[in-house]
Amino acid sequence: MTKDQLYDLLGAPDFNEGVFEVRKWTYIFDFRNAGGVADYSRCEYQVVFGKDHHSQAVYWKPESCKSELDTPAAAPAAVANVAAPLPQEPIRLSGDALFAFNRADLTDDGRQNLGQFLQRIQQASQVEDISIVGYTDRIGSDSYNLSLSQRRADAVQRYLAEGGVPATAMHSTGKGNADPVVQCSDANHAALIKCLSPNRRVELSGVARP
Repeated sequence: MTKDQLYDLLGAPDFNEGVFEVRKWTYIFDFRNAGGVADYSRCEYQVVFGKDHHSQAVYWKPESCKSELDTPAAAPAAVANVAAPLPQEPIRLSGDALFAFNRADLTDDGRQNLGQFLQRIQQASQVEDISIVGYTDRIGSDSYNLSLSQRRADAVQRYLAEGGVPATAMHSTGKGNADPVVQCSDANHAALIKCLSPNRRVELSGVARP
């Protein structure tokens, strides 16, 4: 930048140094701080010219004055947290991932697994008619399995209600060992329990639109 260009940009310097050939121009700037009108920082801006009368180097005094001209970093753009609607097909959660065998109280892992579903509902702007259906395997009597499946569905409903889902938007049902996903004929009891695992489940469906 030539002296003429700098003059057009900043005006006459407050000080200059040199006798026959001025080599240094110094400007004084007062930068207002965030504290108010009377709260400011005074800075010296010195431009050194070469023999060709073009600026060769610039200096700030104090050095910290450089930061006064820094452009504030733009805040990260907010990412919209948009929830997708629930799928048309029921969401099937493994009963073994939610409950201990033959129990109806949610385990710690079960609550964590349900947390992802709860978060999805919490992000929705419209929640209605959430159906919670519990199922068991065929081991045990029909009446016991019906009761167990209902208690499991109720436990899931209570968890969702504690997370803020309106109780009026949900209903729970126990269907016992109805609608099995798999059929197993293992003679070994432990192997049979393992094989029937897919039948022990909780299915959730309904409307939760973004």
